[in-house]
Amino acid sequence: MRTALSFSPADGTSEFVEFLTELANAQGSAFYEPRHGHQTLVRRAAGGSLPPEPQELRYEELDHLKRRKEWATLPLYADGLIAAVFILAFRNEAEKNAAKPILRRIAPLYE
Repeated sequence: MRTALSFSPADGTSEFVEFLTELANAQGSAFYEPRHGHQTLVRRAAGGSLPPEPQELRYEELDHLKRRKEWATLPLYADGLIAAVFILAFRNEAEKNAAKPILRRIAPLYE
């Protein structure tokens, strides 16, 4: 049985966020992890020149963020539950759309 994922600054998460930012040609990105016992996600790492600002997000905010033209949300699942969420910030919607094939290939590898 798998347990919930847990990340720390020393585990390479920051480096992975920077790598993903560069690979997707994004302006910035942030990595959010569930806060145990709460309905929020907490930012654990950020990268790029324009990382998303929120330090905490409520789960219900994810649907709203998906509609932002310049942001891409990439939820990662473990045992059917959200284990983490990447948010990438782009200059415009065209750059976001160009990154979608890259993000689709990366998500299964990370999960």
